[in-house]
Amino acid sequence: MSIILRKRFLRPSQCHLTLLENNAILFDRLTELKGENGLYDWIKMFVRTPFKNIDKVTENEIISAVVSLLKSILFQNGKWYADYVRLRYKAIKC
Repeated sequence: MSIILRKRFLRPSQCHLTLLENNAILFDRLTELKGENGLYDWIKMFVRTPFKNIDKVTENEIISAVVSLLKSILFQNGKWYADYVRLRYKAIKC
């Protein structure tokens, strides 16, 4: 887990992680993706780094395989959903 502080990625200490894990509220936030190819399009738009040294044919095969594997989970009632999890916590300055 990383946090952004002054535009740098920092690792929170174990103490901070324990506090977050013990006091944060996690809840699912299914987000509807648009179109028949919603998940495929979402992956093409937001997941770039793993594919930067892979040819387009292989990239498309990988994405299609992932979409196929996730269809039974993320395709509901004729619509694709992204399964975000939201973390909510309250910070108090000491």
